[in-house]
Amino acid sequence: MIRIKAPPLRCSRMAAWSLLLFTACLLPAVAVADSTTGTALTVTGTPTPGKQVTANVVVTGKHLVYGPPHSPVSVPGGAVQISVNGTIVLAVQATGGINSNVIDSGCVKPGSYPGTCDIAKYISDNTTFSALITLPKGASQYTISAKYTGDDDSHASTSQNTVLTAVYPGIDAAMDLLLND
Repeated sequence: MIRIKAPPLRCSRMAAWSLLLFTACLLPAVAVADSTTGTALTVTGTPTPGKQVTANVVVTGKHLVYGPPHSPVSVPGGAVQISVNGTIVLAVQATGGINSNVIDSGCVKPGSYPGTCDIAKYISDNTTFSALITLPKGASQYTISAKYTGDDDSHASTSQNTVLTAVYPGIDAAMDLLLND
């Protein structure tokens, strides 16, 4: 019996292709978002420890939102998170007709009856809302930020930090700060 041996170069190429194919099978498939968003934050009110200020958030750029009330089930939209000193204190869903305008929509899963839709996709280019947030006691400074978490079609975005220095209205507030935290 005569054995034919493959040339060494061919064997190394076959091994390289096998390794490449095996590695590619291990990598997860990743969906790539194609829209860029921007998130802006302004804060109004006096930053007194233990009291509330108003966070005003605007998300711009095309992004998915939950459908308006009484609409078909929707592809999940993103959320807006507000953080104080690195801790998330509030999360709000971007929702068409409530805090987001809807500039486009489409059916991604038709219903079982003609002209119906089981799952829809809603697109906004502006989500705006204001919310009261309570500033924790015991801090002399607050770093507040807002983040849009992103969605299947849009990238996440984070506002610039807003840094507030605590304001104490009188000696009672200072004593409260020292004794209660």
